[in-house]
Amino acid sequence: MQNSIFIMQNVNYSSIQGTPILPPPLPAQMGHRMIAFVLDSILAYLVGMLIIHIVILNSFDGSFSQEMKTFMDQYYSALEAMSNGTDTNALEKVTISETLMQFTVSAFTTLLLCMWLYFGLCEWLLKGKSLGKQVFNLATIQVLYQTPPRFAECLVRGGIKTLSLISLTLFMFVVLGNLQFTLLSIFAFDYFIAFFTPQRRTLHDYLSRTAVVQPSDARILDEIA
Repeated sequence: MQNSIFIMQNVNYSSIQGTPILPPPLPAQMGHRMIAFVLDSILAYLVGMLIIHIVILNSFDGSFSQEMKTFMDQYYSALEAMSNGTDTNALEKVTISETLMQFTVSAFTTLLLCMWLYFGLCEWLLKGKSLGKQVFNLATIQVLYQTPPRFAECLVRGGIKTLSLISLTLFMFVVLGNLQFTLLSIFAFDYFIAFFTPQRRTLHDYLSRTAVVQPSDARILDEIA
C-alpha cells in the first residue's frame, strides 16, 4: 500500500512507528450526519424525560400540577398579548412560584446530564458509533490515529453537542430578543462551520480532535480497533 497523508492534520502515517498506513478517510455526508444527530437527540431527550417523570416529577406534591397549569396559562397569554401588540412587556409580568422554579432547575439539570452522558458514553462504548450513526454506518474516529475516540474525547464531544442542542431548544421556546440571537449563534457556530472547514469538521470535532467518516471508511474501525 502506498504511503498516504491524512489531510485533516497533514500527518504522514508512514513516519509513525507502529501506526498502520491507511487511506485518508472521507468526511461523512452532512445530510446523513445531521439526521443521525437528530435521532440521537430524540433518544437522549426521551431518556431524560423518562427520568424526569419517574424520579423528579413524583417528588413534588399534588399542588404542583395546578401551579404548572397556572404558569403555562400566564405564559401563553403573555405571548398572545405580545404578538397582538397589546402589551409588549407581558412576559415580564409572568410570575413563577418557588416550587416551579425548583422543578425547572432539577428537570433542566437532569436533561442536560442525560444528553451529555448519552452522547459521550454512547460513542465511547460503541467505539465511535452512536445509535444514530449506526443507521448510516457512520463512525467517529481520532484524527491522528484513525482509531475510535477515547473516553475524554467522547466527553468533550458530548458536552459541546449538548450545549449546542440545548441552545437550539431554548432558542425555539424563549422569546427574549438578544438572548435568542445568542442561543442560535452557539448552535450555528458549532455545526454550520462544517460547511466552510476542511473535511466538514464541526467545532466539537476540532476541540475533541476527532472526525466523522463516511460509511465506506467506517471499516477502518473494524480493522484496527
